[in-house]
Amino acid sequence: MENDKKTTPVKFSDTTNKVKETKQPPICRVEFSGISAAVWPKQIPSADGKPRETWMVSLTRSYRDGNEAKRTHVLFPEHLLPASMALIKAWEFIENGGKPEEKNNV
Repeated sequence: MENDKKTTPVKFSDTTNKVKETKQPPICRVEFSGISAAVWPKQIPSADGKPRETWMVSLTRSYRDGNEAKRTHVLFPEHLLPASMALIKAWEFIENGGKPEEKNNV
C-alpha cells in the first residue's frame, strides 16, 4: 500500500538580504567582560502608516581564535551575568530617552 500523504517541498530563502548591516555605528555601546550590548534608533511602520520610533539592541560576545578577534551571539553560563549587566545599561539608556546616564559627583 502506498503512502497517500502529500508532501510539500521545503522552501529555502536567501537570508543574506534580510538582515542588512547598518552603516551607522550604534549610538550607545556598553561592555562588561567581553559582552557588549549595542543600541540603535529605529523607525518602523505602524498600522496607521506613520513611522514609529523604537530601538534595536544587539548582544555580542568577543573572543579570540588564535590571533584573530571574533564576535558571536552564543553565550555560555559564565557570560550570563555580564550579558545581563550590559542589557540593563542598554535598557537604562533607552529609558532615559536615548541619552547617557548623568553621573552624580558626590
